[in-house]
Parts: sequence; C-alpha cells; structure tokens
Amino acid sequence: MKCTMKKCCWCFSLRTGSALIATIGILFTVTALVPHCLLIDNHDYYIKEYVKKQRAEGLREISDEDIPKIEFFSKITWSLVIAYDAMYIFFSLLLLIGVASSTRLLMIPWMFMAMSTILCNIIFVLSVMFALGNFGSIVTFVFTSPFFAFVIYIWFAIFSTYRELGSSSTTEINTKEETRGLVSDIEVGVINPRTIIESSPSITVITNHGQSQESRVIALSGSRHSVVSSSTASLKSDTGILRGSNIQRAILGTPPPPYEIVALTKCKVEMDEEYNKDESKDTLSVSKSSCCKLTPMSSISS
Repeated sequence: MKCTMKKCCWCFSLRTGSALIATIGILFTVTALVPHCLLIDNHDYYIKEYVKKQRAEGLREISDEDIPKIEFFSKITWSLVIAYDAMYIFFSLLLLIGVASSTRLLMIPWMFMAMSTILCNIIFVLSVMFALGNFGSIVTFVFTSPFFAFVIYIWFAIFSTYRELGSSSTTEINTKEETRGLVSDIEVGVINPRTIIESSPSITVITNHGQSQESRVIALSGSRHSVVSSSTASLKSDTGILRGSNIQRAILGTPPPPYEIVALTKCKVEMDEEYNKDESKDTLSVSKSSCCKLTPMSSISS
C-alpha cells in the first residue's frame, strides 16, 4: 500500500515495532499509574498543602468555601487520569496479543484510543495558544510540535501493521479457496489435469540431467507459481520436479502451501496414469498389427 510504512523506526519490521510500542507503553503507563494512585489516596492532604502554599505566598485568595469545590474538581480529574491509565494498559495488552496472534480486531481499541487522545491534545494546545495570543503561543507550538509528530508516527506504524496483517490474511484465504476449488474439481472430474497444464503458459526448465524441456506454469495463487512438466517423455523418466528439493527450485526456493502440494501431486499422478494407459494401448495396437502381417507369411512358408 502507498499509504503505509514498510519499516518501524527504519530498523524494525512492522510487527516487531508494534510489539515494542505496546510493551514500552505498558511499562511507562504502569510507572505513571503508581504515583497517580498514591495521589488520589492522599488527596485531602495534598489539597490542604496546596491551599496553605497559595495563602502563604499570596498568589491567590482561597476562601474556606472554595476548598470543597477544589477538592471535588481535583478528585474527579485524577480519577479520570487513573481510569485512562488503566484503559491504556488494557488496550496495549490487546494490541500486543493482536500483533502476536495476527488478530487485527484486537488492535482496533488501541488505535481508536490513541487517535482520540491525539485529537484532544491538539485541541487543548490550540486553545491555549489562542488564549495566550502572544509570544507564549509560539513557544507552546515549538515545544509541542515534535511530541505530536512522534506520537502520530507511532500511530501510523500501528496502522501500517494493521493493514499488513489484513493483506496477508486476505491472500492466505484466497489461496486456500482457489486451491481447494482446484482439488475438488479434479476429484469430481470437472477439470482434467492435462487440460490445466496445456492451457497454462509454457516455460523452459533445466532438468537434473542438464536437458531442457518444455514445462507449464499453473497459477494456484497470486505471486506463487508451481512448475509441472508437460512433456510426455519426462512424465515417465522425471525424477520429480514436484518431489523433494526440486519443489523448492521450481518456486524459487519458497516452499508451497500444503494445498498446492496436494493439487500438483494429484495432477502428476493422474497424468502418469493417463500416459501409462496411452502407452499400453499403443503397444497393444502395434503387436496386433505385426501379428496380422506375419500370419500370411508363416502360412506360405508352411
């Protein structure tokens, strides 16, 4: 895809980078969750110390009636922060499991939460910049831009992994469906293996004996092709393009899926049987014709 990445941080694969992002996110959030829990547990003490400091320094006039309101607002705020930390840890665990098991649905909660957080932070920073309306807004933009760029890059890496897992799973499903259909058609006799091979494009393959022979390419899946010999002479003496290590040579070193091996092996066996039948018929017809020619000569000589 043009809109996805190939590497994460220019050195890791997408799946490895996504797993590292999830793990580091869990560690950092757990580290931040501990002081947040301690703060909410001793919330009243910290509020009293805050009020004392404000009154002592004369920065703000805080009446006794305002203290309960400050406590309530502060407690709600830190409770939301703790809830956010817990949700982020849970969604990061889902992300880690989804990447390890190639389950895309488990990655969606993390992507949704991360994008929502990015948008909310951008809105907050913009509101602060417009509220300041002076040199401080420029400083805020300069200091926050690298952070937002890094966070968006991380999100895009996870999104690229999500797309990569989707494309690989779709290719695997299509390959299995095509191969199953081919095998079932061969079993019920709808498709003749010889017809498949004759209708496929031909290439030239060098055999183990150093001889070139015409072969056919059967396209069983998108980018993988398996080579099957179609010359009648090689059907009898071929040591096995479809067997052993020759399978790996035929598909440029990549082992084919099990369904492809089944389909190609069945094609090979049925073609061998047809060749043997044709050869036996030719031998029988030749013997009969020779007998017919020799019978009159033997009767004359007698």
